[in-house]
Amino acid sequence: MELCMGCICEATSNCNLTFHCTRNLCGPFLISHIYWKEAGRPTLAGDHPNKKGAYIRCVTDPYCAAATVHHYLTKYAQDCDGNGIIDCDDYARIHYMGGRQCTISMQHLGYYKVFRECYKSIRQLSG
Repeated sequence: MELCMGCICEATSNCNLTFHCTRNLCGPFLISHIYWKEAGRPTLAGDHPNKKGAYIRCVTDPYCAAATVHHYLTKYAQDCDGNGIIDCDDYARIHYMGGRQCTISMQHLGYYKVFRECYKSIRQLSG
């Protein structure tokens, strides 16, 4: 799962760990407030989800952001590409398209091209 998350991060923001927010998408995974809420509103240690700024503090922290993505992907895990298994490709689709729209074609999107190239390289390296 770590390798998969790395490629999702790479495709999303070039895994820019210093990225803050743009157009209501924040952190290296470009997480929206709704995505964070659907993931169960994770927080940094000692923080509380109802505290002002908890969302921003979490999704701009690489570990909390990764936990948010992991919770979201677990919640919406499904076979988006119809190949009979739930794998990293499905997770990349769920992250980008959302848990309810992951079957929409993504082949033409820059995000998906970067993700596929990253994942292909990692699979070759790991044998």
